[in-house]
Amino acid sequence: MVEPTSDGRNVNKVTDWTSLNYVVVDVEGNGQQPPDLVELAAVPIVGGVIGEPVSWLVDTQPYPTPVATAASTLTTTSSGSCPSPRP
Repeated sequence: MVEPTSDGRNVNKVTDWTSLNYVVVDVEGNGQQPPDLVELAAVPIVGGVIGEPVSWLVDTQPYPTPVATAASTLTTTSSGSCPSPRP
């Protein structure tokens, strides 16, 4: 619902996040241009309760760049034994 303020601006009311059910998703790339997917992670949140997170690693070629490794701690060792997205 939108309520105007005394100066005429509209302010949207925010829904309490603990009343919602949703999934938070995080993706990590290998730092290449364009990037390849290296990790996908998801955690469900139901009624404000954080559920069990799940994640999947993907073996990519080329491997993560040093910058991507520093930002995500993913290395060639951590992704090297994972399934490849390519046939």
